[in-house]
Amino acid sequence: MTRPTAKLLASTVLSAFICLQTPAFAQVAPFSMDPERSGTAGPVQTAPDALPDIPYLKEPGGPETPQRPYPQQSFPTATGAAALQPPGSFRRFVLPDAEWKMRGEMATRSWSLVLTPLQAVTEAKLQLTYQNAILVAPEASRLQLSINGTPVLLERISSPDRPKKLEVAIPKGLLKAGVNVFNISADQRHRTDCSIESTYELWTDIDPSQTFLHFDNAAAAHLNRVAEIAALGNNGAGRTAIQIVAPDSGARAPRDGLMRLAQNIALIADMPRQSISIVSSPQGDAALTVYFGTYDLLSSFTGVEKYLGNAQAASFMDLPERERSALLISGANWAEVERAIDAVAAVAAQVASNESTDRLSTQNRLYPDPPLIRDAARFRFSDLGLITREFSGRQFRSELSFGLPADFYAHAYGQFTLLLDAAYAPSVLPGSHIDIYVNGEIAANIPITESGGSIMNSYPVKIPVRHARPGLNTITIEASFKTQADEVCAAGETGNQNQRFVLFDTSEVVFPKFARIGRLPDLASFASFGAPYGEGETKTSLVLGDAQTNTLSAAATLLSRLAVASGKPLPVEMVAQNAEPAGYGAIFVGRIANLPIPALMQVGLGDVVKSTWAESAPSQTAPLGKLPDNQQTLEAWRKKIIDQGWRGRISSFLQNLQNSIDLSQQNLSLTPGAGKTYNPPVGANLLVAQNIALRGEGAWTIVAAPNGQDLSQNLDSLLDHWDDLSGQISALNSATGEFQTSHASLVEFQITQPLSFSNLRLIITNWVSINIVVFGLFFLVLVVLLGLAAAGVLRVFGRQS
Repeated sequence: MTRPTAKLLASTVLSAFICLQTPAFAQVAPFSMDPERSGTAGPVQTAPDALPDIPYLKEPGGPETPQRPYPQQSFPTATGAAALQPPGSFRRFVLPDAEWKMRGEMATRSWSLVLTPLQAVTEAKLQLTYQNAILVAPEASRLQLSINGTPVLLERISSPDRPKKLEVAIPKGLLKAGVNVFNISADQRHRTDCSIESTYELWTDIDPSQTFLHFDNAAAAHLNRVAEIAALGNNGAGRTAIQIVAPDSGARAPRDGLMRLAQNIALIADMPRQSISIVSSPQGDAALTVYFGTYDLLSSFTGVEKYLGNAQAASFMDLPERERSALLISGANWAEVERAIDAVAAVAAQVASNESTDRLSTQNRLYPDPPLIRDAARFRFSDLGLITREFSGRQFRSELSFGLPADFYAHAYGQFTLLLDAAYAPSVLPGSHIDIYVNGEIAANIPITESGGSIMNSYPVKIPVRHARPGLNTITIEASFKTQADEVCAAGETGNQNQRFVLFDTSEVVFPKFARIGRLPDLASFASFGAPYGEGETKTSLVLGDAQTNTLSAAATLLSRLAVASGKPLPVEMVAQNAEPAGYGAIFVGRIANLPIPALMQVGLGDVVKSTWAESAPSQTAPLGKLPDNQQTLEAWRKKIIDQGWRGRISSFLQNLQNSIDLSQQNLSLTPGAGKTYNPPVGANLLVAQNIALRGEGAWTIVAAPNGQDLSQNLDSLLDHWDDLSGQISALNSATGEFQTSHASLVEFQITQPLSFSNLRLIITNWVSINIVVFGLFFLVLVVLLGLAAAGVLRVFGRQS
């Protein structure tokens, strides 16, 4: 064999070996519709045991995921036979939301899932079902999922025609009892278009109802300890339904205990969308069924009677007709039932004590928990869960979150700073830009005006604090890059892996010192932290419009959400409808016509009782679409007219002036937030309103629905939009998800921090920024008085002419 022939043979063998070792989606292939369609032939595809050797995204926190141990329980367990159940299967849904779309060229999200000890050691498989846009190029796009820092699934995105099911076995020992961190990411590229606009056409839709952990042992569905309520999960549509069977719920005696039990169960479960229903007998399927009552009341239920003993019970039992074990809260009398509730409360208190007070608890929907900024602070992006990420596409997107306290009072002045450590390549052309969004609103823009690339070292970006709010805040960094290659857009260019941008995890968020003082009314603080309820030991009065189970369920759901927000159960006391609430504050729940008129008048809803809204029928989707709102239509036409001609130029100038110096109608009013009589918008089916209590002690909050509507169902819809609550009155249209907010004309301040000189100065600064006209008039009066004083002095001591 000649030397050239030997070289040719060796080269051929080496090339074949490299081709076999290279993942298919890493190769840039010519654009074709065939590979994508042919990839959907089989309904289930098993992911390979050994994933290709490609760089994976690092899991925030690394493989060493902090575990939250189950609290120890001193009370007995009703059943120990969960492991002896006949063989079967159990599905544990993985995704925390009802919809899960991975949009754009890059998308990633981390969250956590709590598993019981039995689930952690049971053999499991992961099923993931997805479908993508037809414009996603399969040869350059991938979807990957990791658990506790270990990649378990890697898929070339290639199923536009129909949902595609993937199934992969979970390696033994990977799942842990307690917190397990999941991370899912998608890198997507367009088939034929290299423009930035085309990146909005890219999406991969993951089906939460068909994405789950499949356990071979049906006993994995059973709970054995109260602490294992943390592993409830959801129903595949983002909901966690908790059903409390209380045969005597109409009686006065157990209601306070019912509300306390519901709150403590919700604190242990800590799921994003928990719905509590109180029923007289079991109805349908629920993530958790709780039997609540004395032995006499519960003895009529089949299968429950054998667990009723001589001592109080707060433990789980297996019922033949239910796949999941049920929780028994019982005793010989109501005093023993209260002690059983105390046992559940003790577990909830221990779970709460394990939570960090310096972070918001978001682990079941967002990981890691964002830091809670209470004072001047400085954080690296790595502390917020981000990692250094190089990017080769056209539109980069990354998110980070932080929390602000309930008494945050700096929404009208000041700035915080992002110190960016980043770089962009010489190929990036002028006209590219980096945008910063805070809570969905554009907050800053960094234009790229020069070619040749650049390294940004602690590049300061000022963000107005007015975009922030109490509770969870999200910063989105979105960068758009243009290159000469994109303008040519040669075949295969969308899959080009040449890096264009890198954002380093050494970038920082620098927050200045800000004013802290509580305000009433303030639904944003109410939603984020349950403020001002639960701040002391004084009980909150709970007033229900009626004694129906529908109203009880709505109240339990509301209180449970507030308990999770505040990190502890709210001490509540039931008050008769016609009695005046006592104590620090009160919460009113019911249909609008059943609530006390003085309470409605106090929160600004007095006229709503007589309006057409109170008698509105349940909203339905009209065949011709949404009914038009006359006021909105009028405003649209007014805007269309004034945008033309010289009036349009003046309007545009005033709008730009308003944006540049942050002025609004609220700033230029003598009574900021004052308005006309409140009228709910068309289609609204739930009102949340708050104001100072009638006698000035605490707050009164009302949650009301129109007469005849399902209050509990409407309140469940509010859970999807809970973070949008703000102002004094918020009205929700559950069909569209739209909120209308009305701000208060009079705000009462509540001292939550020592009034130091620094804090008082910042409070005054924010107040003056809101009340510009009042400050201007005060300043004018001060100038006039100084002028008169100076004139008087000159008249007495000045030279006589």
